[in-house]
Amino acid sequence: MKISDLWAAIQAKILEWLLPLLGAFLLGIYYLVEAWLANILGTLQPTTTARILGTLVVVCILLLAYIFLTRARFTEHRGAFFKRKRGGGYHEVVYCGICKFPTSTRSSQVASYYKCKCGWVSSFTQGEFEIIFKQLPRRNKSLPLGE
Repeated sequence: MKISDLWAAIQAKILEWLLPLLGAFLLGIYYLVEAWLANILGTLQPTTTARILGTLVVVCILLLAYIFLTRARFTEHRGAFFKRKRGGGYHEVVYCGICKFPTSTRSSQVASYYKCKCGWVSSFTQGEFEIIFKQLPRRNKSLPLGE
């Protein structure tokens, strides 16, 4: 694996890695600020504390739901990603296996491979697209969060 491929993969997954860490960081900041405010003001009202904590929990849940929903739209097949339509089926576009951007073939020949700007190249040619497209799973099968 080339360094550029590794860097592109890290860039593609950075949002998924940082959002849960951001939630934990915000919760830690909340506890620090709460102790600081309690020392300065004497005490915090229990309802204010509950509201702040509830808001942070909702924000963390929404961030995790966002990650789950954005991951569930793609299906990986033969190293490439295919984006599912809302009504069922797939868009007839090959997405990069690293950064999930739409790819191009750079030529009109059926023997040309799909290529991305990040350097990724498909394992199948433009001529094989119809066969690959028919092999895609028809159920709503998505990647787990960690992949």
